[in-house]
Amino acid sequence: MVAFTAPPFFPELHDDWPLVRAALAEVGLDARPVVWSDPAADWPSFDLIVANGVWDNIHHVDEFLAWVAAREQDGTPTVNSPATLRWNLDKRYLRELEAAGVPIVPTSWIEPGAAGGTADIDLALPEGEVVIKPSISGGGHRTARYRPDEHEDARAHARD
Repeated sequence: MVAFTAPPFFPELHDDWPLVRAALAEVGLDARPVVWSDPAADWPSFDLIVANGVWDNIHHVDEFLAWVAAREQDGTPTVNSPATLRWNLDKRYLRELEAAGVPIVPTSWIEPGAAGGTADIDLALPEGEVVIKPSISGGGHRTARYRPDEHEDARAHARD
């Protein structure tokens, strides 16, 4: 049995889930969605967990990391691995990719607390359009694009 993680607000995943389930059944795999944060879920009873539907993990970081640690401890095979799930949660993993020679979108990093709401902090922005995004974000959460004439708004967003 394969578990596909789901968020509480989409316990049956998307409309295409019946198609995915049918395709898996055709190759002999029994699969079902399971809400990743459901305390009643019996994760070790699954042969594999596909952690593709933890879409709300950005709002529950500590709980998600505890869930990942529990999957690692109980040894249930997980796709992606617990190490990858932890690594991929925070977009600062892009620094490692860049250091390894993988091209990334030009990025300026503000360390947590550096902008801390301080109104006079100098947040140098590149010329042109910019995107401000938290390092832990998904689906556009708290992400915005700013034109050059909106850079003060972009700085305020970054400070926030």
